[in-house]
Amino acid sequence: PCPEKGTASCCPHGTDDFLTWHRLYMVQLEELMEPWLAGTNLGLPYWDWSKDWDTLPDLWEGMISPIKDSHAFYWNTTNCQGRDKDFSQRIKEESRKKDPLYKKISKISSSIQTTLRQQDFKQFWKSLSSNHNNIHRGLACTMEPLEIAAYDPIFWLHHSYVDKVFADWQGNH
Repeated sequence: PCPEKGTASCCPHGTDDFLTWHRLYMVQLEELMEPWLAGTNLGLPYWDWSKDWDTLPDLWEGMISPIKDSHAFYWNTTNCQGRDKDFSQRIKEESRKKDPLYKKISKISSSIQTTLRQQDFKQFWKSLSSNHNNIHRGLACTMEPLEIAAYDPIFWLHHSYVDKVFADWQGNH
């Protein structure tokens, strides 16, 4: 939480700081991982959800992580893979496909291409932000609430991809 915002998240969503704030977040993660990455040509992995948003990478599908102070946050476990609020979870596959958001997100590949074609930064960040938010909402459970999403290992793959799309756009403009 941010001291100036009480228990609210520090992450700027819906502002033009969205992408640069998330880039800094990813740089900080990479710096923390430096001892394990040193001497390799490895960087942060990403999940290209524009190709197949509802199939998580096999390595990560069953991975969960503990949530600090999980009792302090509300999130709906109705359609989640489990009901233990102390660990990260994602929406059950059968529930995912019934969600009204599913049709919109299933067209995300063309949406990312449209995003990358934006010439104006404001239009670009708004479009990428919308795609980013749809993935959070589509995976639901612990990926949806801002206060606990970063506890889900998929969060980091998701944000690495958002940063990759940002870098690709910057490289073309």
